Amino acid sequence: MNHPATALSIDGLARVCCAQEDYEKAEIFLNQSMAISRKHLEHSALAQSERQQFLNRGSMQSTMELFLGITSKMPAATRSTYDMVLSWKGSVTARQRMVRLARTTLAGDAEANQFYLELQALTREIKLWSLKTPEQLPTDFDLPRKLVELSEQRERVEAKLSARTEAFRKLRASQKLTTVELQGSLPVGAVLLDFIVYGDDLAAFVVTRDRLHRVELKKIKPLAEAVDEFRAALKRGRSSPGKNDPARTLREKLLDPLDKHLAGVKLVLIAPDGPLNQLPFAALPGKKAGTYLLEEVAVAIIPVPQMLAELLEPPAAPGQGTPSLLVLGDVDFDAVSGKSSSLQTPPGMPGMLALSGERSGKAFKWNRLPGTVAEMEIIEKIFHKTEPTGPVTLLRAAQASEQVFCTKAPGHDYLHLATHGFFAPKEIERLHIEGPHGWDVENQRVVGYHPGLLSGLVLAGANRASGGSDDGVLTALEVGELDLTRVRLSVLSACETGLGETAGGEGVLGLQRAFHVAGAKTVFSTLWSIPDEATQVLMARFYDNLWSKKMSMLESLREAQLWMLREGRTHPGVLRGAEREELPAETAGRLPPYYWAAFVLSGDWR
Repeated sequence: MNHPATALSIDGLARVCCAQEDYEKAEIFLNQSMAISRKHLEHSALAQSERQQFLNRGSMQSTMELFLGITSKMPAATRSTYDMVLSWKGSVTARQRMVRLARTTLAGDAEANQFYLELQALTREIKLWSLKTPEQLPTDFDLPRKLVELSEQRERVEAKLSARTEAFRKLRASQKLTTVELQGSLPVGAVLLDFIVYGDDLAAFVVTRDRLHRVELKKIKPLAEAVDEFRAALKRGRSSPGKNDPARTLREKLLDPLDKHLAGVKLVLIAPDGPLNQLPFAALPGKKAGTYLLEEVAVAIIPVPQMLAELLEPPAAPGQGTPSLLVLGDVDFDAVSGKSSSLQTPPGMPGMLALSGERSGKAFKWNRLPGTVAEMEIIEKIFHKTEPTGPVTLLRAAQASEQVFCTKAPGHDYLHLATHGFFAPKEIERLHIEGPHGWDVENQRVVGYHPGLLSGLVLAGANRASGGSDDGVLTALEVGELDLTRVRLSVLSACETGLGETAGGEGVLGLQRAFHVAGAKTVFSTLWSIPDEATQVLMARFYDNLWSKKMSMLESLREAQLWMLREGRTHPGVLRGAEREELPAETAGRLPPYYWAAFVLSGDWR
């Protein structure tokens, strides 16, 4: 009865009912079909790698989209529909996070630890081979076959590790989060906006402690185009006046239909989907002309609604040790063998051409970021003002290496990383979760392994990487294998750390997700790069709010952003000399969102 073939047969019956416009009966069949499929996915996941779980989950996509399309015509089915969405959306991400969290409880399991070390080694080897160009390979070397073999090895080891954590994951799985349970966990006065893309359409489930509504936001394509145009306009420091202004489009098509559900709300938790993952919600227009959503409500991102129960667990009791801080910056990208070097252009940077987008065959150079020196010093000073005896680890120059960071990071409560981030641009053929492993001859890159290789952080030695064990590139895939369960907050003060490949219902498969999966409760990431001066001022005010004034994570960020909006234009440390004169007149003395809206908070906002 619970065989996947049964689910397929019932799905077929549902589609027949749809063709006959018997939507009520179709909804019943689809509920049955997806319940069987979901149970099968939960069971099979115990012996599958993350990649295999994504593939299996994708098999439910069309059924889920049909289900959402049918129930959009059935208001009475809103609660049962959201129960299904809640169990489906982000299920792989939530499961992977629980696997990582379970590792902490297996610290005394020698065999499990060995599996973990093997998994890390294979992950690194896959990355190193994936970044090689044909010129770097031995004659007649079969790279696609090598990657297939390594991928299969990694999946076998990951399955063994998953089996060791079955008891813990089954415990979590038994606590299926229903709509009623989710509502009971929400703070008073808060609302969850859970967006979901299905087919060509977008819907939002509006969830509060005592209400649940489904709002149809119509076609996703115009909104996706408006998001791209809005981001481009923000980077230019101005909007696009007129009827085609993307800000106006997003206000009318995205926020206006939700306004009546947000009356009196002070905290908005957003679980985005599809193109909305790249939208800086705080910078959207407010109800009054010339204002922003940031001025009306506090906004936090919830990467996966299933994670809310865990995120809302009481924080660790105080008195369990002095908080510790790790700050990474002033990275020497030309470091060699752990020693700082001069900043001359390196003779070559094997493997990084694909990541940087350069196709000319010339070496790409990551430039040192001298502005991060002041950023590091300011953060250390603010931390020690509140925690005079709190341990601080500063990783700079050649010490800011991949190996040192991966060793040191798990032992800290706060991580602040001020370096280059990368995300492969759209013009580069992306790595996909599905599809065959192989070599893309035209684009000179490997396809078919994992999107976690498409984004990451650039660390010491990246300009001289030679394919060794520490190549200076920390990918999202590698971050996800770290044990960051102690980390309360990870600030990724680098460009585009909030971007990545999107997977329907699973959010962005990039750095933000990777840090969450590794165990970090709160992650600050960026949607674009902003000038060093503005970053330093905003970060200093944020940390002073958090550590000195004891504000919550979200209020610390929001107050800093509001101050930047209202006071930043006249503050001597925010703008370079020419920038102040170049700001558009329509900002009316206020600092444009380009300077303050790039940072987004994901996870525990408290």
